[in-house]
Amino acid sequence: MPRPPSEPPRGRLVDAFQDELAADLADLEACARLGRTPPASAGYLIRLNRSHLVVTKPAVTGRELLWLARLLPAERYCLQAQFIDRGLEPLPLDANIDLRMPGLQRFEAVMCEPQPVAP
Repeated sequence: MPRPPSEPPRGRLVDAFQDELAADLADLEACARLGRTPPASAGYLIRLNRSHLVVTKPAVTGRELLWLARLLPAERYCLQAQFIDRGLEPLPLDANIDLRMPGLQRFEAVMCEPQPVAP
């Protein structure tokens, strides 16, 4: 029995709210590939390792990115930004990162050497 035309195809998320939200996100990887600077937006779609995350402000710290990706404690990770034209650059945990930087493509976090814990 065929489905009525008003019913969305199975396996595909059709939701006006989701479509509207996606339209308001600036995709950093797509902007970098196209050679564009990400525009001011309601949110920024970023990739950290294999995770896609949405950040709602244009500037964040490395510590905030690691927290969003649930890579804790942040001190155990070294964070790097991948630029389309410059390659990987290390990022300090507490420095502000402007997500609208030209060429910023994605982020990578790797385990660092163990740091001694202060008593």
